[in-house]
Amino acid sequence: MDRISKIREEEAFSHSVTYENYGLYNKGSWLSHPVKTVTDVLPYFKKYSREIRVLDLGCGVGRNAIEIARSIECKIDCIDLLRIALKHLELNARHYQVYSKLNLILSNVDSFEIKKGKYDFILAISVLEHLESKDTLLIKLRQIRDGLIQGGIFILIMNTNIIEVNNNGIPIDPMFEINLKKEEAVEYCESTFKSSFEIIKKNSASQTYPVFRNSGTNTLTSQVLTYVFRKL
Repeated sequence: MDRISKIREEEAFSHSVTYENYGLYNKGSWLSHPVKTVTDVLPYFKKYSREIRVLDLGCGVGRNAIEIARSIECKIDCIDLLRIALKHLELNARHYQVYSKLNLILSNVDSFEIKKGKYDFILAISVLEHLESKDTLLIKLRQIRDGLIQGGIFILIMNTNIIEVNNNGIPIDPMFEINLKKEEAVEYCESTFKSSFEIIKKNSASQTYPVFRNSGTNTLTSQVLTYVFRKL
């Protein structure tokens, strides 16, 4: 098995364990609440009198998409490569009575083509580090840039400087396709969005958390980079 396939197998296992054992918006996991940066941005869209077009890359079971759908008039393209994620997303969306606002698309983010000028709001929450290469990351950032309409918002949250330690305390190759230094990720982002964009938010914070693997529970430490860009 090649490195990319191994990483994606481990990530599929990790997410499946979480999805099967922790309910959306229940305590005990990262599914317990939507990302605060996302909820902070939502009032910006409430002034619109039309339906907002949203793209959620790596949507999972709807941690953010469902909160968006409950808060504003919108249509959300929800992209994920895991069938189990979309299965739970559909159940959650029906439970919260927002299923009609969602368009569920089974696809990896690498190959999903973002059409130019289609979206008001794009989210990439802890997903771009799982693209297959740095070249693919740059292509996807440019697609996101071009996919936003004037006034559109892009939220990026990305793990950098990733260290993974197994349950014996031994560092291993992190199960992330791309492991950028924070400074490198900043350069990628700010060079892509330097023209006709403003940075509404820029933040980085250290984070340590457990992650399920086939061999047991490992520990991840990373520098989490957060951006909110607005297209002028």
